[in-house]
Amino acid sequence: MRDVGGRWPLIGRDRELREFDDALRDRACSSFLISGPAGTGKSRLAEECLQRAHAAGWRVARAAASAAAATMPLGAIAHLLPEHVDLGDAERGLDQVLKTMVQKDRRLVVMVDDLPLLDAASAVLLTHLTRRRAVFLIGTVRAESPLTGHVRELVTMPTARRTELSELGPDRVAQLLTRVLGGDVAQRSLQALTDITRGNVLYLREVVLGAYEAGTLLHDGDVWVLDPSVLRPTTRLREVLHDRLVSAGAEGWPLIELLALAEPVSRSEAEAVVAPSVVTQLEHKGLIHVARDERRTLVTLAHPLHGELVRADMPLTRKRLVLRRQIERVESRGARRKGDVERLASWSLAATGTADPVLLTRAAVTARYAHDYEQAIRLLRAMPERAHGPTSLLLLGESLFQSGDVDAAEAALGRAARLAATDTQTRDIAVTRSLNLFWGRSDVPGAMRCLDWAGERLRDPAALSSLELHRTYLRIFSGRLEEHAAWPPVEEPVGTGPSAEADIRMRYAAARTLGFALLGRSDDAMDGGVKAHEVHQRLLDSTLPHPALQLNCLITAAAEAGELARAREYGAEAFAAVSAPPIRSWTAFHLGRTEWLAGDLVSARRWFAESVSLGRAAQGGVPLTVAVSGLMATAALLGDVDTAVTLREQSGPTSPSGLFQGEERLGEAWLLAVQGYQARARRVLLEGARAAREHGHVASEMLLLTDVARLGGARACDSRVTELARSCSGRLASVRQSFVLALARDDADALLAAADALASLGAYVLAAEGAAIAAHRWWRVGRPALATQAVAKSASFRQQCPGVQTPAMVVAGGAARLSAREREIAFLAQARLSSQEIADELGISVRTVNNHLAHVYSKLGISERRELAKLLREET
Repeated sequence: MRDVGGRWPLIGRDRELREFDDALRDRACSSFLISGPAGTGKSRLAEECLQRAHAAGWRVARAAASAAAATMPLGAIAHLLPEHVDLGDAERGLDQVLKTMVQKDRRLVVMVDDLPLLDAASAVLLTHLTRRRAVFLIGTVRAESPLTGHVRELVTMPTARRTELSELGPDRVAQLLTRVLGGDVAQRSLQALTDITRGNVLYLREVVLGAYEAGTLLHDGDVWVLDPSVLRPTTRLREVLHDRLVSAGAEGWPLIELLALAEPVSRSEAEAVVAPSVVTQLEHKGLIHVARDERRTLVTLAHPLHGELVRADMPLTRKRLVLRRQIERVESRGARRKGDVERLASWSLAATGTADPVLLTRAAVTARYAHDYEQAIRLLRAMPERAHGPTSLLLLGESLFQSGDVDAAEAALGRAARLAATDTQTRDIAVTRSLNLFWGRSDVPGAMRCLDWAGERLRDPAALSSLELHRTYLRIFSGRLEEHAAWPPVEEPVGTGPSAEADIRMRYAAARTLGFALLGRSDDAMDGGVKAHEVHQRLLDSTLPHPALQLNCLITAAAEAGELARAREYGAEAFAAVSAPPIRSWTAFHLGRTEWLAGDLVSARRWFAESVSLGRAAQGGVPLTVAVSGLMATAALLGDVDTAVTLREQSGPTSPSGLFQGEERLGEAWLLAVQGYQARARRVLLEGARAAREHGHVASEMLLLTDVARLGGARACDSRVTELARSCSGRLASVRQSFVLALARDDADALLAAADALASLGAYVLAAEGAAIAAHRWWRVGRPALATQAVAKSASFRQQCPGVQTPAMVVAGGAARLSAREREIAFLAQARLSSQEIADELGISVRTVNNHLAHVYSKLGISERRELAKLLREET
């Protein structure tokens, strides 16, 4: 890992650097000015520009603009002026400076950081020097800094070029942190860092450095993970933030304190604390935001870190006083606005350490339906034990389950079950308890026993019916797809108010979508899933499972239909919508699987790693087995065999995955394949395919058999693939079938056609392999021109999946002329297996192995095994 506290790389400023290069080459241009808010990287970009000028052969220098230097005439640039120049006579002195500083028509490039701090004399002299082309100026201007007359003249010259910097977006933040930390950052941590810093490079650097030094930013073995609840600003960041906040003055500070504890507040609430003119002044200074929200005008702090610092420095007694006064203001107008109940409960807890149980329960219900489970838990745990009943305990259990605290959820729900008095309470507690056991502990029998317990007690036919619908949901997610004929259609919930019935139906709708996708019925999956998502969105404020649950299942439905771009869109929307680790872990897995199908293994590895990291944090309810398998497979194919081996050792014996049956064998198989054991890899994949077939998981079986074909086993599975394709809808299945049949028949024309079809879907790894294998065929039959064209096509497809190394991608040089069996033996030989070991692995004689090796040496122009590894590595 790089030095986090060292100089950070410049990321995302390629456009600005090109603009600088153009400006420097333009003789008519006098200066290049970089402006933007504080912390956006103006100084870092200016330094990079100066270094580029120096590398290009220009003379360079720096001038130090500062408050101290501004008190002395020419304090900023005195060190750049020739000795013995008398500027008392301005015209004569300037002429001397020009004669001395201009050398062979090469301007001096001068960088001045923070131009508004220049003293007037320095500004005047630099204006003359740039006009006369003696100096090319690189300067930075903070957006909010006032400009004096002379500095204004310097920065507004018509020959100056100006570029505006803004904060980095999430993608650029991810790119920067990956470079700095030397590895991927968990998406939830990346989002937290982006939210808290808003892409401000200075703030980002100091927050990351503070978290790293405090041990709250750690590598969990797969990705970097931040604990956002513990932020420790560095001394430098505290100083920067303090300098910004102090400008609020004594008049504005009461509003800054209120916003730090209770934002957003209405404009009227803000003006109850400070004068209206002060609100306007704070907005002009960039310390607060005032924005219209429906019929209200809301006031917030301009930056989240301002609130963090103010809260950290505010004495407890002052916090309580500010909150009590805000509570009085909200209660005085009746607390009728949306969110008032939850805010009052939260403020009361912070101000007094307690609150009315009725108020706490009402606030927790609001938080629950807003999917803010952590807030619901905090509110409910503040209630005295004697105040809890079955409703509040069910609410607490639900929230704990969604937050991944399985044991605490079971304890709360067990207490709720003992207190249940009505059919509705009995059903709802049993359903939630079954979810906690099913997802949290993978305890399918225990989950079903919860439903049996409720079924023995229920008398209401509607409650019994919904209980059976939930039982079907559990069966689908446990992988029992063979019962699909008994899946009832999805009925839209009646009404729009809070309803456990709606919760059950929406969960079932998602399970049905995913079930049909795994059955290969992607058209049915897409139709039902899209409709379910539309219904679920209308119920957003009244159902516990977030609509992202529908999107998660639609990711795989779209991917299996061959709509990979649409699958990515569903995934991006789902991942941004929720924070609960179990749901996010599934989203990341579905996205990783989609990228695996597309062949973007860099993205696939990142999403699988995210799923694994989230899964560990969630303590259950996640696709850990298949996510680890995907992570192992992508690491192996990206050349990181050591990581793949470590994952295999850590995960131990592979256990069935329930859903995506058989795909838990992918990682093991592809690790074997890249190590040269292709025959063994095929056997592992075939074992997985048999498991998928036994449970009716058509999509998984098709995926696994396609990989068998990629590793030289097409003739062993082409008939089964054809059979599967007949039962599947969606274009991906038919294109895969064409690919496998072309491999089985060794038909170069068909392979190229399949490669083009795969590329049109976005499945670039398979497309690259198809074209590469077609090239082998053309080489072997003596058609070099056609082989060369196929090689070029394979190379163009490989550009869409950089870093991927598969055995089928050997497309250059003599290795391209090897037969499939010769390539397989060559890969085993380069892995230092003896002829006897190769024979045992492939089930052939030692003589056959040696004969094949002799042909390999002849075709490759080598004489011994030691040369194989280098040659094959170069040509893969």
